[in-house]
Amino acid sequence: MSQRSEPSVRPPGILRDEDLSGVVAAADEVAVRSQTTFVRGMRVHYTLLVLAALCGTFSIPLPGSGADIVAVLGAVCFGASLLLRVYLNTKDSESHWLRARSVAESAKADSWRYAVQGAPFGPELDGPRARRMFLAAQNDEIADLGVTLATHGQNLEYVTRAMSDLREADFTTRRDAYITGRIVDQMTWYARKSRRHGVLADRWFLAMLLAEAAGLAAAVLKAANIIDLDLLGVFGALAAVFGAWNQMRQHRKTHEIYGRTASHLATLVAWTREGIAEADWTTFVARAEAVLADELTTWQSLRTAEPGRTPDESVG
Repeated sequence: MSQRSEPSVRPPGILRDEDLSGVVAAADEVAVRSQTTFVRGMRVHYTLLVLAALCGTFSIPLPGSGADIVAVLGAVCFGASLLLRVYLNTKDSESHWLRARSVAESAKADSWRYAVQGAPFGPELDGPRARRMFLAAQNDEIADLGVTLATHGQNLEYVTRAMSDLREADFTTRRDAYITGRIVDQMTWYARKSRRHGVLADRWFLAMLLAEAAGLAAAVLKAANIIDLDLLGVFGALAAVFGAWNQMRQHRKTHEIYGRTASHLATLVAWTREGIAEADWTTFVARAEAVLADELTTWQSLRTAEPGRTPDESVG
């Protein structure tokens, strides 16, 4: 889904991100910025909650006053956490992130369809007609992003020279460019990200278990009067935060979705080894793009299917 840097040396016709419609980069910029705001904000929010719990384990009286410095600090942490949560909810960065990511992926799919003569920009359309249809689609994407053609949109390059050159190339060049630059590239990316999310899911689950085990140990030690600190709240907060973070990032389910998408794309790559006739080309492109579109829809549903939860390809 998110994009990678391509090697400087590449087969003829392979499109890089900068060779695609300018809508892709514009939407990706919004998506990355919104995701960064959302994830970093939630990270600070959870950290403040743990600090507030830690402040409840001991006290430091303020000399000459009955006030407790640590209790005041705990109140500040809780208050800051509350204000930050309200701010994040008002700013709605997660929704902006999801919408921008959808626009970026749709614009990318249309760019590839246009460049390799896939439907609805097939070979039956002459150059001007295909170009007009593509521009209309990009205009709609810009509108969905909340950017008007009167501002940022008018400065975007919608149909790049690389896209036009590839569209005018012979079938073999278009076929090889699409298989390598689109299908294999995305298959590799999804497989790598699936492994990464699987590792992170296990890591955060283990952290939650360790926090719970530490809480149990602290409870036993306190019950036996071996320690005088009440660490139950701290370790309980840590366990809850680790679990909430894992849930917010949806590592386990994303690992499964990405792995399934990589497998579907691998099947398409295997199919290409049997040869693809030019007459079947538009059908093949439509099938490949449907796999990627299904992944995006599933991923977005995953992010929005649990409205009661405590609220991820760019921020770790």
